[in-house]
Amino acid sequence: MALWGKTDAEGSKPKYLTTADKNNTVFLDTTEAALAANKAKGLNTGGWNLYTTYTDGNGATRHRVENLVAMGVSNADAGDNDTVAPAPVITIGTQPQAATAAEGETATFTVVATVTQGATATYQWEKSDDGVSFADITDATSASYTTGVLTNADDDQDEYRVVVSVTGGDDVTSDAAVLTVTAP
Repeated sequence: MALWGKTDAEGSKPKYLTTADKNNTVFLDTTEAALAANKAKGLNTGGWNLYTTYTDGNGATRHRVENLVAMGVSNADAGDNDTVAPAPVITIGTQPQAATAAEGETATFTVVATVTQGATATYQWEKSDDGVSFADITDATSASYTTGVLTNADDDQDEYRVVVSVTGGDDVTSDAAVLTVTAP
């Protein structure tokens, strides 16, 4: 019995891989490895390839490919034409806006984000008392966040922002929105 097969089927993937690595592993035959879209990502060797992306110190997305099992096989996948999709990209179309609320009321902040590749965005709202250090707000994980009941002394001039995440892509942090709480 072989340690690996020649198709993208789950049972064909190299047996020694961890579950996380299996999710990032693709089989390319030599025809697929010759495709310009794959070559641009460094996927230019037929066989089993571990493909991941990361962000470098300048904020650019980089591709990392490790050829796990080289195979000079042509059309082994019977024409499944693997072109490894680019990482999902998050775009914030509407930033959270500054808000004013009276003491004893609440305020709501909203972000509108889109994600490519059919991926699903997740959200984590953060709050800052000083405009520098932000901390996660417990259970604030949707596209909108509504504060608790506000007090002028505790909440005036606090800042709110949201980190939008997607599996396989880079996180994007929104602009911070200032909350003004008016005294009664």
